[in-house]
Amino acid sequence: MKRTDAHCETNFDPAAYAFVATFYCGPNLDIAEAFNGRDAIAAREQYKEHGFNGNFARNGTCDHCGAWFDWGAFLKHIPSGELIAVGHICAETRFSLQSRDIFELQRAKRLRERAKTAAAAAKYLRTHPDIADAFHLFRPDDKRADRTYNLTEKALNTLMHIEESLKHFGTLTEKQAAYVVKLRALILEKHPKDKMEKAARDALLESVPDGDERITIRGKVVSTKVDYTQYGEQWKMLVQDIRGFRVYGSIPSSIYDAQRNDYVTFIARVKRSKSDRLFGFYSRPTSASFVAMAIDRRDG
Repeated sequence: MKRTDAHCETNFDPAAYAFVATFYCGPNLDIAEAFNGRDAIAAREQYKEHGFNGNFARNGTCDHCGAWFDWGAFLKHIPSGELIAVGHICAETRFSLQSRDIFELQRAKRLRERAKTAAAAAKYLRTHPDIADAFHLFRPDDKRADRTYNLTEKALNTLMHIEESLKHFGTLTEKQAAYVVKLRALILEKHPKDKMEKAARDALLESVPDGDERITIRGKVVSTKVDYTQYGEQWKMLVQDIRGFRVYGSIPSSIYDAQRNDYVTFIARVKRSKSDRLFGFYSRPTSASFVAMAIDRRDG
């Protein structure tokens, strides 16, 4: 649902806010005790009474952009008297501006730079098809993606960071390109699993339910990754359901720290892939939690 409140990116005016206090809401209790002084505690109490009923109140995320954050600030919306809680990035780069006009000029500049970088990255991939194919191998809908799960976590993370570097700079260094090409060669070597046996096993697995009804997903986290957008970080995960199929989508806020090999459950609407009956994309997940196996592993 499109936001229409005064604090969203479309409507906010940085000149209409007054600083109240900075605060820390991350997992480190020692930092919280050392950083959160009287002003932060008092502002938190004010927020309970006069706070905006938005992202932070419901999910603990930024009232402006919806991103997760550890360091934030309480700001007072002068026209309404509402308090909002925003992450430090939004506080420093958006709400510190003197006017909406300055924000629009800066946003236009960012969009121009982003478009130029995206065009450069697209051109780079067109002229380096082996690197483009390597990145595609890690997409959940690629039928060769199962080969990547035998790689080490370090190799997976390195490739993910290299892909993000390409999106950010529009090109790769020679060293980065050589690493990606080498990793692709390793992935595409003869796979130890017999294809006929795999096809026989897949035939016994249940297809992704295809319909408009929300369904319960219960299974193992195969992998996680982060997408960086203009609205902040968006964490995604690939889950193998106990029925055999796999689904991909955003990590629900109640299990934001989900990791590979965790066992989770949630309810969501799922759309089956057109090219693979055993793969789908989920959206609007709710009622998410870790199941017993994952909880035992974390506690022990």
